[in-house]
Amino acid sequence: MTLTKQQLWIAAKIDTRMQKLMRAGKDNLTIMGAMADHMPAFHQLLTTTEPDDLDQLTRKFSGFHRYAKILEMLALGIQSGAIPVPGQKEAPRQVNPVSDHDQLAAAIDLRMRQLAEEGVPHGAIIERMVGYVADLGKIWNMTTGDELAALCREYPGFHTYAALMEQAAETERQKPARAYDGLPELPDPLKEQLSSLLSTATKLERDYQSVLDATGPTAPASWLRPIDTLHAQWQADLTRFRAAIQCAGVPQASCEVMLPVLEGMAQRIAELEARIHTS
Repeated sequence: MTLTKQQLWIAAKIDTRMQKLMRAGKDNLTIMGAMADHMPAFHQLLTTTEPDDLDQLTRKFSGFHRYAKILEMLALGIQSGAIPVPGQKEAPRQVNPVSDHDQLAAAIDLRMRQLAEEGVPHGAIIERMVGYVADLGKIWNMTTGDELAALCREYPGFHTYAALMEQAAETERQKPARAYDGLPELPDPLKEQLSSLLSTATKLERDYQSVLDATGPTAPASWLRPIDTLHAQWQADLTRFRAAIQCAGVPQASCEVMLPVLEGMAQRIAELEARIHTS
């Protein structure tokens, strides 16, 4: 569909305002406030253009593209729960399995988008997304083929991650030997601690990055407080886990598989926290 003069005018108007804000060095939070009156017009474009037309507008108007990205990351952060909605209490946990799977897929999709924005190559994604393996397994084992296909269509990042993990699993199966072959299983209490550490670390990475994407290093304290509290708790849990595996006499080879993954997560989370608290 050919863009109308009205659609081009709306995009150009948004672009002009955004260019001024960008030249002034305004952060994303300030931009959202300054652009609030442009939201209805932007929504009008979303509902009256085809995807290819919208892509054309983002290529033509860099300020319009920046505004669209800010709103996209904000929406994804709210959808995943990384960014709280002001004045809204936490909703009761949904019990519908399909809804749960949708939330898990949305969280994976958001993190994959964040890594793509960082320019992380596919070869490094599996390491960065290791904490999502359990969530992927839940989706993989508890959805029908049609439900899984629908999730892949709705969340392209989830689809990419699932494909990468499937390829990686096949590659592992074909190896004659692996570093973890012959290692004893962890006791159940340590398995639970490790699983909790991995899932919480992935949430911290995603949530810190979501806030950075939405506001830059000037996030409201109300957004950061729960994430910082969770980070402090995670650090304490990691310390307890290190002590627990020593007391349990876990073989050094097992530690050399687990601990580097956790240490890498700890470093990335600390770097994100430092960025977001710099203003």
